[in-house]
Amino acid sequence: MTTTRLPLVSALAAAIWLEGPAAASAAKDACGPPETRAAISFVEDNAAVRIDHSLDGDAIAALSGQRAPIRSAPRRRITGLTSTEFEYEYDVGMAYRQVRPDVTCVWLRSVNLRLGYTRTTIYIDRRYRRGSCAFDAVLEHENEHVAINNRTFRQFLPRLRRGLERALAANPVIAVRDERAARRAYGSIIDRALEPHLARFETVRKRQHAELDSPASYDALQDRCAD
Repeated sequence: MTTTRLPLVSALAAAIWLEGPAAASAAKDACGPPETRAAISFVEDNAAVRIDHSLDGDAIAALSGQRAPIRSAPRRRITGLTSTEFEYEYDVGMAYRQVRPDVTCVWLRSVNLRLGYTRTTIYIDRRYRRGSCAFDAVLEHENEHVAINNRTFRQFLPRLRRGLERALAANPVIAVRDERAARRAYGSIIDRALEPHLARFETVRKRQHAELDSPASYDALQDRCAD
């Protein structure tokens, strides 16, 4: 079983632009084109997988967001869980020039995006001894969840990159009130570019995890060992 917390994507209001899109477009024309194309870097940053063998089945069930297992139905007992956190962060490099008291031209210079699983923890019921059949079977199952996370991330990474590159290429220069508004504006552009791909990424991940956690899969897992 698996749980994942994804980053919240901000949705900044269009009010950061100068007096609406038309005025912002006119101001951008006054700024002129960028001298160079912005440099964009993607860094995949995944934390090492950690195994937690300190909790019992009830505590693991609580972590998964499900009710504690029913004692009369041991085949449905939750014996393991893979919990992850996926996040992204970025630094934006910009050049500024104030052209009017209320208008600052901003040229995008660079975007450095770091993203990945900042935490991956496999929880295994402490009643299973390390090296026992049950421990190894649960660990093998949870490692399949880790493999799904890694595989889908690699699958969607190029889509995330292309979406971001398109969005930034369409906004190489912006006109805003001040430098603070510029950072908010480019942050909004980046978040909106990534949002649909992250949503699709999560949908595909959830479907593959659900297939792995089918009743037949759990039955096979329970039947493998006597301990």
